[in-house]
Amino acid sequence: MMLKVQYWNCGSGILRKLDFIKEQVRENNLDLFFISEAEIKSNSNIECLNMPDYKVLVAPTLRSRNKTRIICIVRNQFDLVELPGSEFDDAIAVNAQGTIVIGIYRGFKTFENESEKTNFERLLNTLKGVKKEKELFIIGDFNIDMEKTNSRYHNELQDWCDEQGLVISHVGGY
Repeated sequence: MMLKVQYWNCGSGILRKLDFIKEQVRENNLDLFFISEAEIKSNSNIECLNMPDYKVLVAPTLRSRNKTRIICIVRNQFDLVELPGSEFDDAIAVNAQGTIVIGIYRGFKTFENESEKTNFERLLNTLKGVKKEKELFIIGDFNIDMEKTNSRYHNELQDWCDEQGLVISHVGGY
């Protein structure tokens, strides 16, 4: 089965972009549509995204921090996967018939009592806890310039990917 997956950083919230989002899902017949910088502050904000045959998944930060920066519109037959220790991460994992797809967003904004470094380390530790089944895809925005080996966190992310047998595919800006 070939999955149709899209990741989009919508920039500054989804509420004014609902028509575009629904159009992307329908026109591209998407299985998973991860949207970062969604800026969702309550479950009521996601009801407007309801579509036939799809459900909306939100990162656990909606419960732990009363805000989430990433959501996923996903076909009903796919299930949410709990990520170990992810209650403070903007990350969503989906089991798409044995293929695990994780969408992440590591923004520049940090939460109270957190630094950019601890934010990155926490997210990487969450990813280290993922049990690889058949196939694993991690998509999203780490906000790391992988084309510059001296950029912050480049080596840590590259080393972890190498250990896991994962390949970094970089498309567009950083």
